[in-house]
Amino acid sequence: MDALNQSPAPRRTDGRRFLPPESPLSMVPCRLDRTAMPGRAPTGSTRVSTFRRLFIFLGTILLMLAGGYGMHDVVKVGGVTVLEAVLLGLFLVLLAWVVFSFMSALAGFFVLLMRRTPGLPVDPAGPLPAVTARTAMLMPTYNEDPPALCRLEMSCSPKRPQSVPW
Repeated sequence: MDALNQSPAPRRTDGRRFLPPESPLSMVPCRLDRTAMPGRAPTGSTRVSTFRRLFIFLGTILLMLAGGYGMHDVVKVGGVTVLEAVLLGLFLVLLAWVVFSFMSALAGFFVLLMRRTPGLPVDPAGPLPAVTARTAMLMPTYNEDPPALCRLEMSCSPKRPQSVPW
């Protein structure tokens, strides 16, 4: 096993040169019974989305019943005790979780398989569209050097903003 290398001591900064100035915004109450945009109609459930939901939920129930029946066959050999019933219940809960994820992924695969047009309306041979809104890139970091990570993130950008202090 290799010897452990000491990591360099973290540089102490107050963080102000990495963060933009504070600009608090007022919190407007959100109405959940109507849309926030007046010209936009709320999206409802269409036949296609209803079919997808039925596919996911019915598939989950069918696979869960099949898995529960198979596990019950394993457990019932010497009679079902209380501990085995608890085991079967926990198995069904965890199986439902896994099967629901599988059915969701399968439905997404079928959606991608049946899609006729590409997801984004961007011409792959042409130039990229102009950025018209601010976008936040989030990077999870754990015990890493923030300036080095910011330099790494900025190196991925073809156009670097001039306002970055490093």
